[in-house]
Amino acid sequence: MGSDKLNELKKMCDGQNYRTFCTSGIRQFAKENNFLIFHGASDDLLEVNGVFDEEFDIGGSTDFANYTETRNVIQEKLLQFMKKVNMEANFCPRTGTTWEVLVDTGIENAYFFLKDYDQKNIGLIISYTENI
Repeated sequence: MGSDKLNELKKMCDGQNYRTFCTSGIRQFAKENNFLIFHGASDDLLEVNGVFDEEFDIGGSTDFANYTETRNVIQEKLLQFMKKVNMEANFCPRTGTTWEVLVDTGIENAYFFLKDYDQKNIGLIISYTENI
């Protein structure tokens, strides 16, 4: 896996329209290389693609330390991972973007920018592991 695959995936995602960017090819590449892609959608959804394809209705900004709403086993696995990497998702943050997804971890990750009308949506690509 390694940084080359992460950079390749980042190049695939950077600058795309957030509504249409996550094609089956991007999702498959992320899945084959054990990556998760997180990005905001509309004003209340956090989308996840790659190892798992899922979405969270977070209703705006949240850090996931105290988040408990899951609908299925996949969401529960993702939520455990999101808590371990100290993930935070912000809608309309101070940076002038529509969304930003942040982590505080030593796990291999990269940020990318999606087009969201005239603003940017900051997404996250991160290596997935259950053993953090």
